[in-house]
Amino acid sequence: MDQPSAPRSRRRRLGKILLAAGALLAALLVAEFAARWQVEGSLREALGSVFGWDSTVANSTGVVHDAELGFRLDPRLPGVNARGLRHRDLPPGAHPGQQLVLLLGDSVGFPLDGFFADVRDRLRPLVRGDVEFVNACVHGYTTWQERRYLERDLLPLRPDVVLLQYCVNDNHRMLHRLTTEGRRLLTPEARNYLFPDGDGAWPWLSRNSYLVYAVRKLLYGRSLAGQREWQGLGRAAWVDATWPEQAENLEAMATQLRAIGAKFAVIAVPHEDQLEPECLAADAEMVCKPQRQLAAICARLDVPFLDLHEILLARRGDGLFTDRLHLTPAGHRLVGKAVADFVVAQRLVPLSGG
Repeated sequence: MDQPSAPRSRRRRLGKILLAAGALLAALLVAEFAARWQVEGSLREALGSVFGWDSTVANSTGVVHDAELGFRLDPRLPGVNARGLRHRDLPPGAHPGQQLVLLLGDSVGFPLDGFFADVRDRLRPLVRGDVEFVNACVHGYTTWQERRYLERDLLPLRPDVVLLQYCVNDNHRMLHRLTTEGRRLLTPEARNYLFPDGDGAWPWLSRNSYLVYAVRKLLYGRSLAGQREWQGLGRAAWVDATWPEQAENLEAMATQLRAIGAKFAVIAVPHEDQLEPECLAADAEMVCKPQRQLAAICARLDVPFLDLHEILLARRGDGLFTDRLHLTPAGHRLVGKAVADFVVAQRLVPLSGG
């Protein structure tokens, strides 16, 4: 029998290589889609993540899709008004004889029985006249979203005082997007800060492929539970390039509030990692960099600023955090007292006998 010619043999080997490569590619695509289905929670969401479909958040999550803000509290839920506030309906315009104090923030300030409720209870015996306290926090919001929520929905209420609660994962436009299954996933921007390696193929895949992202987290031990906040979701707060936009957001809020005669102040709640003695001993300047950046912006804008780092650091052994970011009841009470004292010291509300 004649032996196959060399060209025919090479073609066969090349065909086998191409077949194997095609099979491998098909297997990777199947694995990628399976990873998306598992993460997103449904077939529709997985397909949407591939083709860029927009998804409306399910009512069961307590929020609804918002084209500008990404999501907002669902006004159809009991206790939530048309502006997305967990409060009675407030008519627009000034309210003679009444002061309106708003708290803007994220999940740290979100609980209705949290530190802002403590602020309200501490201040009510001290203030002159009728003061209404409204918690306008939305879990998952960033400073960028809070600014636009204020501009669009809250400024028409003519608030007299706005307190902005900041934490170190707020230096994004949007940190989260929510699926119709109620799952909270990182936005592409937030994933980019988790893997800020440039524009090569591997970094691009790390940010855009669910499968590569999962594998890379496994290989490098980048589970969120094992990271310092400046290595994880809060990394952006330690990146200088994110602060001009933060400054722009704060300046816009301060300017618009002054234009209606309202007072504005900023409150920074630290991440628990920022209280660890070994981190502070190693490089306190780096650990507290976000608060220093924020203090400098507020000083330039002449906006009162409360940094809670030292207050919480002095009581760090008292069980102040539930998950390194959110406060326990003891943490809320401590922050509530500090914020109330700050409001009084800055005379942000009219005081009896003052």
